[in-house]
Amino acid sequence: MKLLGRFKWHILLLCGLVGPTLFYVLFYGFMNHDNRENRELAENPLKMEDTTLANLPERLEAYYEDHLPLKNELTETKSKVALGFFGESTNPQVVVGKDGWLFFNGVEHGDPLGDYQGQLLFTEEEGAKIASYFNAANEYFQYRGIQLIIAIVPGKERVYPEYLPDAYGEPQYGRGAQMYDYLTLNCPGIPIVSETDLLKNYADTHEELIYFKTDTHWNHLGAYLAAKDILSYAGMELPEVSKEYLEEFDPGGGDLSDMLGLDPTTVADVDYKLTGPLDFPYLTKEGDVMSQVYYTSASDSGKKAFVFGDSMSIILSEELAGHFSELCYYRRWGNNTENYWEILERMRPDVLIYETSDRYLDQAGILANPLRIPGFYAQHPELEFGSAGPEVQ
Repeated sequence: MKLLGRFKWHILLLCGLVGPTLFYVLFYGFMNHDNRENRELAENPLKMEDTTLANLPERLEAYYEDHLPLKNELTETKSKVALGFFGESTNPQVVVGKDGWLFFNGVEHGDPLGDYQGQLLFTEEEGAKIASYFNAANEYFQYRGIQLIIAIVPGKERVYPEYLPDAYGEPQYGRGAQMYDYLTLNCPGIPIVSETDLLKNYADTHEELIYFKTDTHWNHLGAYLAAKDILSYAGMELPEVSKEYLEEFDPGGGDLSDMLGLDPTTVADVDYKLTGPLDFPYLTKEGDVMSQVYYTSASDSGKKAFVFGDSMSIILSEELAGHFSELCYYRRWGNNTENYWEILERMRPDVLIYETSDRYLDQAGILANPLRIPGFYAQHPELEFGSAGPEVQ
């Protein structure tokens, strides 16, 4: 007994170190292992080919932090306490608004709230470069018989500013409005479509929500409104929204509540199924929303479409798909344009819709860069640089 008493603190320390891991092994099947952080978790370094003795400690630490036993359960409990008792966020990238609304505060991902406050306007040089990319791409698309439509999508903080904390103030002139004004003047022949006023007006005059409360994206109703507007520039008319054809349902929590570690099945939100004349059937042929998806429909438009955009295009493509015989949604991730050209050549679309959230307007070069195909410019040297200049290469 004296021996145990002498080493009791050592025994307690050992139990503290070994106990959680033993508990994790025994009850692994009863725990939640979903990735709720909206990012890629660290891989097991022992299974990575490029792991060395030099980087092993750092990688082991990152892996252990990302796969800590009971991590989801502990994170959820912490978030519920912070939200329920203090109305605070446990993740700096998530801002807790009013009435259960959450907003994205990703400074390294376009800084939407900084833009909301008017702090991130483009310089004249930056604006000219963005316009040059669009003009260069449009020269090529015109040659191929493809109509280019540029759609600029606002973040939900501009559509529902009343739910932001009061400290953020009223919305200021931002990049979306700035580039809409600039591109309209400097990109002749390209329809530049801004969805901000349309969506804001709808939100101000209707009780139905058009963005998720717990997610960064619009819901199916918001996407339908944008699709209706975009397609009008392609000569296609969609029916007006009528409340009788909207079936409300709860989709559960979104990416922002995930980032707080909350179980999506315990979080309520609002989405709508569009029925009757607002429902345009389509089939999902193949693909993955994180990269590209192919849709087909019995549409009599006789047109094909290519949608090149960020994550807002996921639901947007679903609302567009029923109006084209074939549609490909291509997710824009950094510079992932490996088979961009191949798809265009295979599909020969009639319409290319470039969707961009206002916080990603600076990525416009990705639209033009993959089009610099040897052979085309040899045959058409007059189009090689066009208004874009050699920096597009």
